[in-house]
Amino acid sequence: MQFKYIAKHTKIKCLFVRFPNKDKSPERHSKWEVVCRRAHVTPTKHSLVCSQHFAEAAIDRTGQITRLRSGAVPTIVDLPVHLQVYNPYD
Repeated sequence: MQFKYIAKHTKIKCLFVRFPNKDKSPERHSKWEVVCRRAHVTPTKHSLVCSQHFAEAAIDRTGQITRLRSGAVPTIVDLPVHLQVYNPYD
C-alpha cells in the first residue's frame, strides 16, 4: 500500500484516491488506516492510495468519471513484512 510513493504504479493505468478525511469521516479513516498497516506512517489529507488496492466491485466505472463506490475500503494489500503492522481484522 503506498501513500506518498506513487512511482511503483506509474506504468499501470490506475486511479489515485485521497485517504478519507479524519474530521469528516473518522470511522472510514480509521478502517483505511487499519487495513493499510503501514509502520511509522500516518496518513494525511494529501495521502493517496492506488486503485490497484481495491477490489473491482469497489470501483464505479459506469459513468464518464471513474470513482470509488461509497464506503469502499482497500482490500488488496501486499506489503513486505518489514512495513507491516499487526492487523486485528486478519
